[in-house]
Amino acid sequence: MLTDYEAIRLAQELGIVSRTGAIRLRHTAELLSHFATPDTEEELSKAEGVNALRACVAYVLAAADLGVAMDFAKFRRRLEKETLAPD
Repeated sequence: MLTDYEAIRLAQELGIVSRTGAIRLRHTAELLSHFATPDTEEELSKAEGVNALRACVAYVLAAADLGVAMDFAKFRRRLEKETLAPD
């Protein structure tokens, strides 16, 4: 199972999100994880919430070209069906 951090890193390596997008998504994931813990006494501010939402929409939901993701899905299916011969 991939962690949020690993999924963001993989998305960056596959070219699905830019370096800046990956940084913003990692920051958002860390911030939301922090505020989701029961021992956090402070609340997520409205500005922080808006910024988190903006990062998710900009780099995940509004991604114009997800061709890389489709290519990766095809590659994964191919790996599942084929047996690689040893060299």
